Amino acid sequence: MRRRTFAIAVVLLGGAALVLFCCGGADRHAPGAPASTPPQGAAVPAEPTAPTSVPAPTTAPAAASAEPAPAASLTATATSATAPAASSNAPGGASIVQAVKSSDPRDLELLAGIERELQRDPPPEVHALIAARKRGASRAELATAIQKLKALELRVLAERWLEKVAPLPR
Repeated sequence: MRRRTFAIAVVLLGGAALVLFCCGGADRHAPGAPASTPPQGAAVPAEPTAPTSVPAPTTAPAAASAEPAPAASLTATATSATAPAASSNAPGGASIVQAVKSSDPRDLELLAGIERELQRDPPPEVHALIAARKRGASRAELATAIQKLKALELRVLAERWLEKVAPLPR
């Protein structure tokens, strides 16, 4: 129960952060709409200012950058593999939407089934299984990887997924 409450809180905070990021946290008015009058005695800016851009992340020194951070490499890999058409000036949520649109619905169904039926996050082995299928692994390779999964319930869900993505020839 605590885990579910925590997950809901994280999603809500992430959504609020996304809204603030996209909107810039400033009060914006639609073009042509009258601006509201400021409170009595408040300073009135002459012209509305353009939103500031987010500064680019700084790079680490050469000695420290010998091994990239796992989160950064995972993000770069996921973005390049799943959203090649996303432009660099797209809003923050657009890359997420593009990644979901470009994912196979059967893969998403497997991940959602694990979360729903097993009440836990899909382990890294399942993500590696999906990545292997995207790279073109054969049915036999996928079946071997599924047999190496530790939990029986997880293997059953993965076998159902395998039958959908790579059915046996008849």
